[in-house]
Amino acid sequence: ELKLDIQLKIGSTATAILSQNDEKMYAEAARLFNQRRFSDAKSLMDRLLTGRAAKKSRKVIDLYNRILKRV
Repeated sequence: ELKLDIQLKIGSTATAILSQNDEKMYAEAARLFNQRRFSDAKSLMDRLLTGRAAKKSRKVIDLYNRILKRV
């Protein structure tokens, strides 16, 4: 998080690094999405997106947008 703060303050492009738990939640949401369990996937993504890094992760945002198109 400190690295992200420093990068944002100096104006560089920050890459969000998800924690191991966030990665597991993302993988589970992707699995649910692939099983067409869109509301379950959205619920999980809503929890995931409470974290700062997840809000900045391109893959998380992309999956969330795909889910929103289906619910």
